[in-house]
Amino acid sequence: PSFQKDFGRSQIQKANWQVVNVTTPANLFHAYRRQMHRDFRKPLVVFTTKSLFRHKLCKSPIDQFGPGSRFQRVYDERDPAISENPEQVDRLVFCSGKVY
Repeated sequence: PSFQKDFGRSQIQKANWQVVNVTTPANLFHAYRRQMHRDFRKPLVVFTTKSLFRHKLCKSPIDQFGPGSRFQRVYDERDPAISENPEQVDRLVFCSGKVY
């Protein structure tokens, strides 16, 4: 395929729908916001249970909703012991959903 300047945007526009599995309130907000501000329309499928957002540890800081913030595809490690010593990591586990 030819890779033009706006290849990523054209791929998003050609897909029939967008599927997201968000794990924080801020990411849900940004998914809805992005859906409303697009210059084209397509269905948005959200695979997130409402019970996840009722969990007391499922929260986002207010600065993740404001100017300069955006949808985060992957979250960095939050534990300083791990993030400061990545060479000591033996196993990497990808997960989504209810992990609190």
